[in-house]
Amino acid sequence: MAHVEVNAFATAIKERLKKTNELPAMPELAHELLQLRNNTHANVDDLVALVSRDPGLAAQIMRYAHSAMFGLGRKITSLQQAITVVMGFDTALHMTLGFAAGKFLQTPAEGPLGRCKVWQHSLGTAALAQELAARMPNDIRPEKGLCYLAGLLHDFGLLLFGHWYPKQYNQLNRLVENNPGINVREMELIAFGISHDAVGREMMKAWNLPEEIVISAGEHHFPDYDGKCAVYVKLIALANHLIERPGLSDTISGQDNAALLEYLHLTEQQTKDALAKVKENQAEFQEIAKQLVV
Repeated sequence: MAHVEVNAFATAIKERLKKTNELPAMPELAHELLQLRNNTHANVDDLVALVSRDPGLAAQIMRYAHSAMFGLGRKITSLQQAITVVMGFDTALHMTLGFAAGKFLQTPAEGPLGRCKVWQHSLGTAALAQELAARMPNDIRPEKGLCYLAGLLHDFGLLLFGHWYPKQYNQLNRLVENNPGINVREMELIAFGISHDAVGREMMKAWNLPEEIVISAGEHHFPDYDGKCAVYVKLIALANHLIERPGLSDTISGQDNAALLEYLHLTEQQTKDALAKVKENQAEFQEIAKQLVV
């Protein structure tokens, strides 16, 4: 696009994001799961009843419960067991909420930024954020389920951008394919005048998701962010950086990485251990991602 066209395109997206009636409505199941999250009396039976209405979603929960992330070593035979014995209510609720929120978006499936790759990266980021949080000191440790959901939805803006503008998104995919090592966010700004983090933040805000999710979506490319919910932003920034995407680069430097570890009170060894555990499940994340785009 010419410079004038880029500015016009960015303005059109920003205007569209301001119009609530043009934003995709939150899927009914995701809305009910969000209500369940806000219900202090909710229990596992309530969650099982909701998840059971979507066989595909139920299958993803069962598959994840059997993954090496939990190392259970025995067969899980029911959703109730998967949630109660293996995953825990908090993690299962936030995982299903993230899946239900994003399944309807028809972003192009293939390419380095296709739906499959975005979900695979997001699953890895979510799992690593949770593993890193578990290694943080109790007095600064963020909420486990929110860490997972923030990781799962941090690149939601990519999915929405591809859903709204598949032609332009395919152009971005080709640019990334033809320029190994490219910084995707910088390329978005050059080509379209707006980045996925800005798009994702507005979408999360419109859906009234928790502010930790909204802010993490909008600020995860800024490791020096020090505002509200900074612990979530920095945790997702670190996890997003460590879950590598072949051929892509991000905005985190070695100096940023060290500063993030210091802020989160994590050692390099703790980080390596968490990353090694998550990497054992990359094939599993890939399979779950494939099912999410069917």
